[in-house]
Amino acid sequence: MPLMVAAAVSDEMPADKMVTPGPKMSTQEP
Repeated sequence: MPLMVAAAVSDEMPADKMVTPGPKMSTQEP
């Protein structure tokens, strides 16, 4: 599931956003 979410985020947001912790990323944090 984490992989699929990361892919969706990358599609919606640029790589810069992926590097920065966001609301969705905080939930994905291990």
